[in-house]
Parts: sequence; C-alpha cells; structure tokens
Amino acid sequence: MSEDLKTPQKNEEFLRRLTPYLERHWDDQRCHVCGGEQFTHDDKLWYMAELQNRTVNLGGPVMPLVAIICASCGTTNLINALVTGLIDQDSDSSETV
Repeated sequence: MSEDLKTPQKNEEFLRRLTPYLERHWDDQRCHVCGGEQFTHDDKLWYMAELQNRTVNLGGPVMPLVAIICASCGTTNLINALVTGLIDQDSDSSETV
C-alpha cells in the first residue's frame, strides 16, 4: 500500500526507509563544507525539473529528491528518491513503493 511522505505522521516511516540507504552509501558522514556531523532532513520530497532553452519544461521529466541538510552551515545535499527506494519509479513522486 502506498503511503504519502508529505504528512508529518509519516516522518518515522520516511526515516526508517532513508536511514539504511544513507548508512550504506554515505561513508564519511561529515559536511564537505564545514566538517559538521549533525544533519537534518525535510520529510518532503522535492523535485528538479528539466531546463530547456533557459525555461523550465513543466510538462517534462522531473527528478524527485530528498534534502539532507547540515545543521551547522545549511549546506544541502540532494539525493535521488528513486535510487534510495523511497518511491517507486512508476509511482507519483509523493508515494512510497
């Protein structure tokens, strides 16, 4: 059953699914800008839209992203939500697998 990641009640489920991915793939869990070791995240999915000829192609493909934010300096890392498994490639970007 699909679950909406945008609601605050789903924060635990979001973390439960995101944490193992980060532990497997993020070896040096320090900020590359300030060296900070504390991070936060937004439990919403964001997207990056395709840019064509200096305009956003609103009908084109989008990339769903998870924002991981350094608590010290605010540097934001964007991680593809499809690759993490938080959402299914064929689903709406607001739904999990």
